Amino acid sequence: DIEAYDEDNYYNFWHKPHLYQPEKGESYENLLSRVKNEVEKIIGENENKTILIVTHAGVLKSLMVYFKNMAIKDFWTGPFMKSACLNIIEISGDDKKVALEGDISHYPKER
Repeated sequence: DIEAYDEDNYYNFWHKPHLYQPEKGESYENLLSRVKNEVEKIIGENENKTILIVTHAGVLKSLMVYFKNMAIKDFWTGPFMKSACLNIIEISGDDKKVALEGDISHYPKER
């Protein structure tokens, strides 16, 4: 239904996120800003601790954009964030390294 209502914006959502302009709700820029602010707060409050963040694919992709210092136009590049995928970010001072991204090696093997 959404695609039929606004085909161009639907396309931009998935293929050109930097051009996506929602009528209601959040742009990618807004999402990234919100996620960045919150994750920096979490990191600051938990220095030298191991942190577990559980969230959905959109926030995970935002975290990858932030930690990898990517442009919003590249939001959907890299692995798709499947349910229960694993991502590891190693943080040392101001250095942030993506050590694992979108890993599903723990999924049961197909028979």
